[in-house]
Amino acid sequence: MSKTNSQSENSILAVVHRTGGKLRVVIANGATGTATGTPELLTAVEFPDADGEALNAELQRHGVSRVIGVIPASSVICRTCTLPSAQPEQLEQALRLQAEAHLLGHAPEHRTAMAVLPEAPGETSRSGIILSWPESAPAPPTGLAAERTFTPDIAGLAALLNGQRPTDPIIFLDRSSSALALIVPHANGALLRATREEPTSDGAWRQQVGRVLAETALNGGHSPGYANALQQKFGDAIGRVEPNAAALLLPPEIIDAARTRVSGTPAEPAWWSDYGVAVGVLLAATGPLARLTGMLDTPFQEKPSRLDRLTASLSQPRTAFRTAVVCLLLFAVAPVAIAGLRVTVLKLRHPDLGQHVAALNDRKVEFAMYHALEQESWSATKLLADIVTNTPMGIDLEAMRLQRSDMSFSISGQARPHDGKSATEIVSALERSLLDSRLFNSIQLNWGDRNAYQHYQFDLSAKIERPFYRSPYDVENDFGKWSYADRRDNIPPGAEPDAAMAVEDDPAADVTGSADPAPPDAAIATAETTPPDGDPTGESDTGATRRPGGFDRPRVGTGSSSGGPGSRSSLTDRDQTGTAAIGIPEQLSEAQIDSMSIEDVRKHLVEVSKASARARKMGDTELQDRLKVERDLLLKRLRGGL
Repeated sequence: MSKTNSQSENSILAVVHRTGGKLRVVIANGATGTATGTPELLTAVEFPDADGEALNAELQRHGVSRVIGVIPASSVICRTCTLPSAQPEQLEQALRLQAEAHLLGHAPEHRTAMAVLPEAPGETSRSGIILSWPESAPAPPTGLAAERTFTPDIAGLAALLNGQRPTDPIIFLDRSSSALALIVPHANGALLRATREEPTSDGAWRQQVGRVLAETALNGGHSPGYANALQQKFGDAIGRVEPNAAALLLPPEIIDAARTRVSGTPAEPAWWSDYGVAVGVLLAATGPLARLTGMLDTPFQEKPSRLDRLTASLSQPRTAFRTAVVCLLLFAVAPVAIAGLRVTVLKLRHPDLGQHVAALNDRKVEFAMYHALEQESWSATKLLADIVTNTPMGIDLEAMRLQRSDMSFSISGQARPHDGKSATEIVSALERSLLDSRLFNSIQLNWGDRNAYQHYQFDLSAKIERPFYRSPYDVENDFGKWSYADRRDNIPPGAEPDAAMAVEDDPAADVTGSADPAPPDAAIATAETTPPDGDPTGESDTGATRRPGGFDRPRVGTGSSSGGPGSRSSLTDRDQTGTAAIGIPEQLSEAQIDSMSIEDVRKHLVEVSKASARARKMGDTELQDRLKVERDLLLKRLRGGL
């Protein structure tokens, strides 16, 4: 028979009955997969006992989702108990109490099953069946490609009975497994029995089975005459069962009732003798005795997840204690190990790590020292330099005072007109410059007397707000980047030393405003007789040039007009008379340089640099090489002494 479209794959059942060296298989669509609500037989087939591959192929072809294996009666313990007439819940509780009394310790829970048998019309009491499958019993066939549960053959006979009370008993004989299962109806129900019989001959087999049949009838309340009649009636049928064969003896009314409960079954008694037990198990699985078909050969074990396994493991005190100890050790050792690993990696990548660490420590000490100095002391030189830098040309500073107690300073000086600006405008420029430097605030200005030359005396005081701030002066206001001497001599800021020296040595570069070169004496005379800044008297800058800070510096090019050592003509004369005339320093040996003090080294280094610049201008390569070697020795000595 083929499977119809209404069949559900999840309702396809297969019952495998192993008997007489054969596997008798019944495949049916369960009650939930049919339109009538009753099982529908799909096929009944027989396989050799060892042909497991053919059996699995048949199961897969029909899409079987569940397989029920039949356990022989010789491997189970069967008990029948009488229950009072009550509600189903109370019957279940009473049956469980009976099971605990009858099967205490015989089998584990997954090998035990029980159910209340269907009642017959007119009965005042109920019967229950209790089944136990000891673990010492032989294992059923395995390797089936579907979910497997098990039930004994006596459960199939109970499902075939289904509350009926026929005159004749139901007997299943399996000489291959020495199994005997029978049901004997009586006035108050039915008596079910599963036992094992191992006769030595055919006559002994017939005699032993007849004896068991008579005993069961007597236990059910029948008379001895009825018991003897059963022996005589079924003696020939029992004797016809050959060794390694099986037979099911069913009353005709049981077959007729079973055919109405399973569609597609034939009526031949021979077919029911072969497949009747399997059909009974099918009826049990889809009827009120379904609980009898859920036995397992091994307990069901749900595969836990990793988290569940971890939780279960940590729930044990010993494991939890060991885990806590390991965690504490990791917390204690891991930081040290990680730090050691980092140090090892750093040592591999930076072999001179120790020197870097020592240098870093030195820098930290220096930073701490500078921080302490910043909090406790000022750099007076820096502050004075800032004040002078912000003082524009045209102001002569006469006095400067720094007050650490109230963080202030005051200056006194004289302002004079310069570069087309009045004295008051120049002092105002001083105020703006001090404020723009972001070092000073709260400036107060007091004016003094004015003389006949429009020179003003003034006093200025201010608060020192940020004594350590480095103001970003532009080149015009930064006399460190563009010195007053270079401004006066029209040397651009950042000029090379050779260019500055060339301006100094070139008479044509004198600041006269004339396109033609003037004689040196005329240039000197002009510088001596012309007052700067348009001062008709020349009193403010006689013989010297004042920087914005009020400090005097000798003029370049001043002195006697007779060609003395300070005049430009004397430099020209030295260039014409040879190296000795232009002040080339004496050659020093390395030992002499090593014995010099740092101050002497600095002075001699300046002389060597000037002489080297002049030698380059003269093109004296031999002198340049000698001065270069000497300069390198001086620099080496200077670095070693710092």
